Amino acid sequence: MFAWLVFVACGGGQDAFTRCEDADCRVFKVVESYDGTPESVLPLLQRLEDPTELTVAMNRLREADPRRMGEICEMLPEGHARRRCHRIHSRPHLEGESREALDVVKLDAPGGGPSARGVLRRSRPRFAWVTPVDGGCGTGPNSNTCVQEKAVEAAAAGSADRAASLCAALPRGQVRDSCMARAALSWAGDAERDILVGNDLCLAAGDAAWSCLGSMLDEWLKSVEDFEGLSQRLATLHQEVQERDAGLADLLVDRSWARFFSRAYSVAVSGPPLLGLPPEASPHQRAAAARYLLSRSGSEGLGLEAWGDRLDKFVLVQGPLLTLDGGLVGAEDYWPVDQEGESVREARVYLDDSRRAFSPESRVDSQICVLEAAARIAPPARNLLDEGLRSSQEAVRWTARRLLAVLDGQREAGGPSPWGNDHWSELPASGVGTHHDDPNYGSDPAVPGVQ
Repeated sequence: MFAWLVFVACGGGQDAFTRCEDADCRVFKVVESYDGTPESVLPLLQRLEDPTELTVAMNRLREADPRRMGEICEMLPEGHARRRCHRIHSRPHLEGESREALDVVKLDAPGGGPSARGVLRRSRPRFAWVTPVDGGCGTGPNSNTCVQEKAVEAAAAGSADRAASLCAALPRGQVRDSCMARAALSWAGDAERDILVGNDLCLAAGDAAWSCLGSMLDEWLKSVEDFEGLSQRLATLHQEVQERDAGLADLLVDRSWARFFSRAYSVAVSGPPLLGLPPEASPHQRAAAARYLLSRSGSEGLGLEAWGDRLDKFVLVQGPLLTLDGGLVGAEDYWPVDQEGESVREARVYLDDSRRAFSPESRVDSQICVLEAAARIAPPARNLLDEGLRSSQEAVRWTARRLLAVLDGQREAGGPSPWGNDHWSELPASGVGTHHDDPNYGSDPAVPGVQ
């Protein structure tokens, strides 16, 4: 039925492509013309003047037949579109994978950890493709709010598909993003539900996706009663998500610990030492504890090694209380993008809003955490950063150089787009079929098998 409607809308008969009035129709005609040979689609691909439409068409063709994409790329005229096609096609982890496996584009740094703050591995979150449904809220001034409330109710009742379909009927942009995010939080209110469903709702929330995932994780974890329960819940999260994408599983667990310790060390630290934490938690405890100590006492004239020793002793004798209610204290992003050679460094999420280098040697990692905190207190503890330049540890020296460059205005701070630096980043900021850096977000055509 959907194909017939699009055929009528675009105009049947000779050269229906010319009579298409929007991007969805033109992309549909390209895919419809594919008969398994590159020659069948090349004439229409060459008539797509908008680079965004060409990108969307190539992605649809890759889904239909990933094995022939190399041949199709090679037949495109020399230029940006051809180079881009080959670059995407050359990612071997996409070759031959099913639509379900393409839900996530892996964007880990080669050295491990996130390749940018806020990077979300995404290509086709299932709820970005649902068929919109009318919520029966009319067109009045409160209609959007009405639809959102119905979506939240549907998610709370366990019907994520209906919640997403209601949201999909809203205008693209902030209104729809907010609806998907609220539905995700409503879904996550029941800790027994599939966390992957909440993930997909967040990934369909456009610019709200990164904050949505953080809030959803908080909601999903709020019922834990002790540190053992927290560790077990996150172990379950990792096990469930890694079946779809190990990188996404690592990121979610990494971020959960970062957010937890950011909150825990934002209040008075008066608990017993935390013993038996899983290995993935310790870097985030060190980072938050260093921020806690330096923000309260400044550098105090201590050297970098002395501060590292003080931090190590502090976490061994005193820990935070279990709380998910404290204020989330983030940090300005002082490593938003990789410069040449930096992608090979192993990274960790830093206090949720940034990232930092990581060393498996706890003594070295403690000094890295001290430097990150020293750069962000007011005024920055430049004596510690200067000492870091003379460290015998390369990761410490590099951290000190990067932070000093940011403080001196020689290196950009801030953050990239919420999706990070992935293959969508070259797309225009606006235009037909686009929503910021993702041309597929909010696409209205139904996709067979996704309701």
